Amino acid sequence: QVIGDPVSQPSTDLPTTDLVGREVELAYLGGWIRNVLAGRSRPLLVEGEPGIGKTTLLRAVRAEVLREGARALVITPIPSASSLGLGGLGAVVQQLRSLACGADADAVEPLYRALEDPSARANPLTLAGGLIALLAAAAEVEPIVLIVDDGQWLDHSSAEVLVAALRGLELDRVGLLVAVRSGDP
Repeated sequence: QVIGDPVSQPSTDLPTTDLVGREVELAYLGGWIRNVLAGRSRPLLVEGEPGIGKTTLLRAVRAEVLREGARALVITPIPSASSLGLGGLGAVVQQLRSLACGADADAVEPLYRALEDPSARANPLTLAGGLIALLAAAAEVEPIVLIVDDGQWLDHSSAEVLVAALRGLELDRVGLLVAVRSGDP
């Protein structure tokens, strides 16, 4: 099940080479990608039971994002790391750091410090501000699509920062796609 705001008709659908019976989802995701590329992005959630093909859909999205000349940042949290503070956020920032050379140093420095010392207390809104600065700087160069597979295993502190940074915020050319298992917290 793909959950999100309706999107405009896609100009082309995602390729269906390995996906059978997913035409509706592929068309929806294709439209969502085009909206991200056009600066009209909204976070999108893909939810479903284990084994129904969420990861395969995400791989199709990643391939299309790359074909369109955008950058796909993919993280896949694992259950054993879900209790590690800021682990997921660290994986995102590690991929963004080299892409966001023009980011506001005052905004990103607290984020970098918190990731270097996860035991340090940091205000989630300050960390979200640093993430926004990185995403905005990277998106000036090329559109960014952040893909989180198995989002139910993302550590709580990282999820807090991602939600704070991207909820209701319309960052031009930045998209967030999260896949989760139905029924998991």
